[in-house]
Amino acid sequence: SADEEGRNRTSTLERMKAGEMVNDILAILEWSGSDSRTLSALEQATKVVFYITEPNFIASAISNLDSHRNGGEDGQNSDGPVDMDALANDEMDLLQIDIHRAFRSMLDHATTSASPSLQRWATASLRHLITEDQRRACVFSSGPSRYISFTSQLVSSGGVMILCSLLGADDADIRAHATSALEAIVIATREIGMAVNKSPGKKGFYRAGRGTKDDSAIVDAIVSNGGCGNTLVHLLISADESVAMMGCAFASALISPLLTDPRGSGRTLQFCSSSAASGMGLDSKDDGLASYRNAALVLVVGSGSDDVAIRSDASCLPALIQILKSGLGQSWGGHSTRSMKLQVMAGECLAAISLAVGHIVCETAVNASHSMYGPLRRKAVRALEVMEQEQ
Repeated sequence: SADEEGRNRTSTLERMKAGEMVNDILAILEWSGSDSRTLSALEQATKVVFYITEPNFIASAISNLDSHRNGGEDGQNSDGPVDMDALANDEMDLLQIDIHRAFRSMLDHATTSASPSLQRWATASLRHLITEDQRRACVFSSGPSRYISFTSQLVSSGGVMILCSLLGADDADIRAHATSALEAIVIATREIGMAVNKSPGKKGFYRAGRGTKDDSAIVDAIVSNGGCGNTLVHLLISADESVAMMGCAFASALISPLLTDPRGSGRTLQFCSSSAASGMGLDSKDDGLASYRNAALVLVVGSGSDDVAIRSDASCLPALIQILKSGLGQSWGGHSTRSMKLQVMAGECLAAISLAVGHIVCETAVNASHSMYGPLRRKAVRALEVMEQEQ
């Protein structure tokens, strides 16, 4: 009808105006200067991006639009929680914001020293941008409107390095936002990789739990830039439950494929051990889990030189063990009670570390003739010694 056509035209115009406003905000974020007026404008623009990319806000907006198209008014026909997977799949432009452009601006402002408040808001906004980037990359993983995730550029652009440097920031909120953003990047990259590479002809089959090439690169970058060092230890030993949970979640994100990916399972380790005991050769072909195993080693022995058995960082192992022991009572060394959820997460991290160390020790024993395995074996043996000391 004419009325419906008019409403659609009005809606289109409103969305075009909204897109122009968002572009103006992004333009402001590209200003340079350290005077108070410029910093104030940058902070306000950053807050706008933070709020309009908030996941619940976007989910609600898409749900309301979907309900309106199906005959409802203002989402009144929609009951219960919002299911993002069931929403309309043609809404990439509902929020007309250039995610890549916003990412670059936020990474720039996350390093500013002129305004701690601007730095704090920029770092916090990154988590929301990562979530929206993941939504677009998973929903629009193929076809003419395919969206390319910005996470594939985070290593080459220095984004991971910037966030790892913020783990040592003086401001506690900035450290927390940076940790949360790094965890989100690893998980989002893994989910995007599974969505993009899902098996054809098997609807909904995503090879769940497997690591991917892209998130392995992210994990390597985090490890090489000191993301598993002393800052993570401080999070794990914190008396604040939420802070310790954040540290455990971050550590788990780095090494969880060792538990969920069949290639890192106990059965694989059993085969590796049998090969070492029998003297049989072991296929040294990369199984895709080397990055996670290396991260697990670094959590135990730190990121010191591979050529010497030293640690430049404190080990995360004692903190993880203490969290697990906290629920076992005084006879097992427990002192303070931690939540069951935190204990389970710490236990999973310890299980993944055990699988990684065991696999590397066995693999390097079988392939001891290869010089490339020497430094890795020394590091794994040192990790095993630390684990024995902490029993």
